[in-house]
Amino acid sequence: MNLQQIPSYTNLIRNAFIADEGRLLASLDFSSQELRILTEISGDKVMYEIFTTGGDVHSTTAVTIWNNKFPDKKTDIDTFQRLRKVSETFRDKDGNIDYKKIDDDIHLDRALKEGIILTKDRDTLIKEIELGLEYEKMRGKAKAVNFSIVYGTTPIGLAENLEITEEEAMMYIQSYKQTYPGVAKWMEETKKQVREKMYVETLLGRKRRLYPEVTSGQQWLLESAYRVGMNSPIQGCLDIETPILTTEGYVPIKDITNHELVTFSGTTKDYKVWNSGEKKLYRLNTLHTSIDATAEHRFAIYDKGELIFVPLESLKVGDIIAIANYTPKVAVTDNDMTIHEFLGAIIGDGSYTNNRDISISGGRKKLSYLKEIDSYLRTNYNLTKQKIERSRGSVGEAYVLVINNKNFRDMLKELGLTQVSGKNKIIPEWYLTAPTDVRCQILRGLFNADGGWSSNTLTFTSISRDVSFKVYLLLESLGIRARFRETEEGVFRTFVDLNSYKRFNELIGFKIKHKQDRLNKYLNLKTRSLVPRDLIMDVYKVLRKDKELFKKLTASERSHVYRFKQGSATKDSCLKYLKMCEETEEVNRFIYLLDTISFTKITSIEDLGVRPTMDIEIFTEDHSYIASNFMCHNSAADMTKKATIDLQPALKKYDCNILLWVHDEIILDIPEDLGMEPLKEFAEIMCNAIPLKCGMKSDIEISERWGQKMNEDDLKELWGEEDV
Repeated sequence: MNLQQIPSYTNLIRNAFIADEGRLLASLDFSSQELRILTEISGDKVMYEIFTTGGDVHSTTAVTIWNNKFPDKKTDIDTFQRLRKVSETFRDKDGNIDYKKIDDDIHLDRALKEGIILTKDRDTLIKEIELGLEYEKMRGKAKAVNFSIVYGTTPIGLAENLEITEEEAMMYIQSYKQTYPGVAKWMEETKKQVREKMYVETLLGRKRRLYPEVTSGQQWLLESAYRVGMNSPIQGCLDIETPILTTEGYVPIKDITNHELVTFSGTTKDYKVWNSGEKKLYRLNTLHTSIDATAEHRFAIYDKGELIFVPLESLKVGDIIAIANYTPKVAVTDNDMTIHEFLGAIIGDGSYTNNRDISISGGRKKLSYLKEIDSYLRTNYNLTKQKIERSRGSVGEAYVLVINNKNFRDMLKELGLTQVSGKNKIIPEWYLTAPTDVRCQILRGLFNADGGWSSNTLTFTSISRDVSFKVYLLLESLGIRARFRETEEGVFRTFVDLNSYKRFNELIGFKIKHKQDRLNKYLNLKTRSLVPRDLIMDVYKVLRKDKELFKKLTASERSHVYRFKQGSATKDSCLKYLKMCEETEEVNRFIYLLDTISFTKITSIEDLGVRPTMDIEIFTEDHSYIASNFMCHNSAADMTKKATIDLQPALKKYDCNILLWVHDEIILDIPEDLGMEPLKEFAEIMCNAIPLKCGMKSDIEISERWGQKMNEDDLKELWGEEDV
């Protein structure tokens, strides 16, 4: 029986296990099993030296952390261990200084004789005890570091576990890697192995394919992979055309190569993309964007102060999800006509096929724009034969600019514009990665041609999917939020998010007066940024904790904050008051969430049927942690299982039985008169189940009830002094 979830400190449960009459319970416990296995796998020389010389790995880690934390109070391992012993000798059961022991001459003389203390001076002794108590606390923290870093702890997780700041946790992690360079190197090599081989293996050669499992949603590994998800909005299988946000703008997943991807926590080039076959897809439509993904694809949502990841199949219309937020720093471009703006105007309002004339049409409101294009061509390309004429057969006032010049047509072909005709219109591919000013210019031409308003939303409309979709990609690449839609009529639309109107105006804008006037109207309206109601409520609770904040606020501002509890506040309002608070970890966490992450609401979910998909996974430090976890933890499991098999003949010989395994501890049912020698034999068999260069040790405890070990005197009485 393997009772993994019985903690060592829960003696109430452990004491329920009672030996039969004439029998005892024997506990054989691997000593630092996984750290010794880590030493074997990593080849770290420092850990090897500690284990082979009988040192204490936790104290060694603690000394490095202490010296980095308190450079003016540095210590060495001998002093650290001695003062820990001093504090142990002169503290009470609650861990405080026992002043009665300090004033007890007999106790002092014994400690002095044993070399625990070097002086009986009271003031000096108290200082040493106090420092020893601090050393003991630091060793406890170091123990947590030793067992947690290699198994996936992040600075945030370690900070929460030890109740320290995130900055201090980062220092602890750096100190660990400084102390054990072999382990640090091994973790990096493990990360590379995951990339290249997509599997890791135990000491016995048992392999685990890691990559597909991290992304497939299998529960046992998914929990460990959640931290990976925190750094990546891209998880699960996606349609091959799904745009992926990069520092160069949005790029379809099928075209992702060496791009720098944008994640929730920054940018990275550390990822892998692969074909994952045909799978059933769903389209998740939101206010900002659309994503075609499988049911198990994970999306970030806000829950109880943090982002968690849930599969698409568990989401519903109205839910609010987090999306990566990236705004490139680009300069405002000038509004002078350029060849790229002209090309955008042709794609939007033009017609151009083979060797025929190039024509750009527009109504009365576009006449001035057509005249600007005409002037630009005459001035910059010496084109004098084009003319603006009334459109034949048109209803109302309409005009067309006709251009007939072979050299000019050849130049357009060099730019990638081979033809412009109805549904076959395209935007040349190279524009997606063109310089910022060029992307702004072609968009200006496109929006002057086919930009307008649909349901009071700034919209680009085209019968060409390629054109409308690439407009969406170009907008997003400039930090202008947009979403792409296909209507039932076969028309494709790209909608600009209301909160991006200002940025759109700065970078692109309109040259057609009535369109710019309409945009200006919206720019003067108060806009809201979407914030989950639960997040607003949590921000309100944080604000209420800061008593000094309300002393700074006007009556109107206080009233505004009180309205937060109704769940109605803008992102700007939340940030305004948070930044007025005293700086704390909690305040900074909420500022980070609001400053660096955007939220959007799900408007619909569509069934798309089976389509080709691709998968992408971003590698972070946590991938090496997941792999490291498997290599160490499962090597320990292999050792335990093999020890169980190897023990059977010896157990049968001495009439002993295995009752249960708990973590790295085996509980045996043994005869009352067994003696210590057979137990030492069992321990040796266990420790050699998988031989390690640094060796393995096992602690032995005897009891009538599990968790209540017999002392040495009791054992001597039971088995004789020589045997014990």
